Amino acid sequence: MSLDLNELCLQLNQFESSEGNTFNAQVNDDLIEVTCSNAEDFPIYVSSSEEQILAISHLFTEDNIKADEIDNLNDLLLKLSPAIPLSAFGKEGKLYFIYGAMPLGTLFSNIAHELEVQADNTVEALETLQELMV
Repeated sequence: MSLDLNELCLQLNQFESSEGNTFNAQVNDDLIEVTCSNAEDFPIYVSSSEEQILAISHLFTEDNIKADEIDNLNDLLLKLSPAIPLSAFGKEGKLYFIYGAMPLGTLFSNIAHELEVQADNTVEALETLQELMV
């Protein structure tokens, strides 16, 4: 089983959630760049493997955090993770991100819901962490 990225884009671009949010999605190589109307400045990058769909939103880099606040940031992210539904925090190199994963056979309505929630979670996380940023 594989995810048809073009079909997912088409479905997302035609969808409006019960909260009135819409998506703008486009395929770029082997992933989809999705923006949700509730967080237009924070694209979600969607890719898939043979087993799962992964959705990642970039938050910031270490350079955006006050130097003396990195340990506080990491501690706060660990504490926030259980309180942020359907998302988790990660770090690769200097880049911090928020992500969610779904099984490959996830229904479209659930994919759209999880992307909408991730967009909300991105905004909420950035607002919560604002005081630690330069």
